[in-house]
Amino acid sequence: MRRIGLGGLLALALAGAGMAETLQGSALLRERMALPDGLTFEAVIEDISRAGAPARRLAGTRFQTTGQPPFAFEIAYDRAALQPQARYALRATLHRDGRLFATTDTVHPVLEDGVADPVEVVMRLVAAPEPRPLPAHGLDLPASFRGTLPCADCAGIRHHLDLWPDEVYQLSREWLGRADGMLRRDEIGRWSSDPASGAIVLHGAAEMPLLWQVVAPDRLRKMDMPGAPVVPEPDHDLTSDGVFAPTDLERLFLAGEIRIGPHGPELRECITGRLLRIDMSEDDADLAAAVEAAIAGPETPVLATMEGRITHPPPAAVPQIPHLTVLRFNAAHPGEACPRP
Repeated sequence: MRRIGLGGLLALALAGAGMAETLQGSALLRERMALPDGLTFEAVIEDISRAGAPARRLAGTRFQTTGQPPFAFEIAYDRAALQPQARYALRATLHRDGRLFATTDTVHPVLEDGVADPVEVVMRLVAAPEPRPLPAHGLDLPASFRGTLPCADCAGIRHHLDLWPDEVYQLSREWLGRADGMLRRDEIGRWSSDPASGAIVLHGAAEMPLLWQVVAPDRLRKMDMPGAPVVPEPDHDLTSDGVFAPTDLERLFLAGEIRIGPHGPELRECITGRLLRIDMSEDDADLAAAVEAAIAGPETPVLATMEGRITHPPPAAVPQIPHLTVLRFNAAHPGEACPRP
C-alpha cells in the first residue's frame, strides 16, 4: 500500500553514512476514490522565503505508485544547505501521463528550527479542463487519409496522413517509380487550423508547413504555400474510408526526454509530447546508459536524440502506447529537457 521512492532509499544510505538527513512523511488524497497504478508521485522541499519569487527547490523524491494512498516517502537533504532565516515547505503532486492529477493546495511548513519532524500532507484532485471544440473544419477525428498524388519525376507520391483530435499528426510519403529507387519520408508534428482558407496546417520538424484544404469530412486537398489549391484539383486529394489506422513510421529523427514509466523505458517526444515505449536493445550501450541515467536520477530529465522506427499496437491492445525501436542513438544530455512547444 505504501512505497518509498528511490530518493528515500538513497536517503537511508546517506543518513547511515552521516552525509545527509531525511524528512519522513505521508501524503493522502482528499477525495475518496480508487487510484490507478502507475501514477507519478513527487514530494519536494522548497524554500518559500522570498515573497513574490518562485520557490527554490532544496530536495525531493519521485516514484511510480503501485497502490492506494497514503503514500509514504522519505526525502534526503543536506543539513548544511539550510539557511537560518529561510522558510521551508513541502509540496506533493501526482501526475498521470505527464499531466497534473492531484496536488497540495496549502502551505505545509517543514524543517522549522532545523528539526525534521514527520509531516502529513493532503492532496486534492485537479479538475480536468472541459474539452474544447477544435476548429477542424468539420473533420471527424481521429482519421486516416490516403491517396497517391502526381509527381513531376516519378510515378506518384503515395501519402498516408493520420490526424488526432489533440492536434498531433503523422505523415508518411513514398515517391514511387523513381529511376534511383523509391524515396520515403516520414514525419510527426502538430497541426493547426487556418480559418481563412478552411485548411489544416501541418507543422513538422523538417520542412515548411504543409497545407490541406478540408473539402469534405472525408476529403483533403493539397494547397500551395500561399494557400491556393493545387490544380488540377481532383488529382491532389486524400480521402478517408472512415477507418482510423495509424501507419508505422520508418527512420525518424527524434528528440525527447527519456523517462521510466510503469511499463519500462519511455521517450516523451519533444514536438508532440507523445509517449513512446522504448524497445531496448542489448547491443546499444549508449541507449542503455541514458536509461540508467533516467533511473538513477528521476528528478533530473535526460534529453536524448536518435533515429528510430515507430510501430503502433493493434486497436485492442492496452495501453495504446506506440513502440519505438532505436535504429541509431545519437546523444544524451542529462539535466536538459524539451523546450516548451
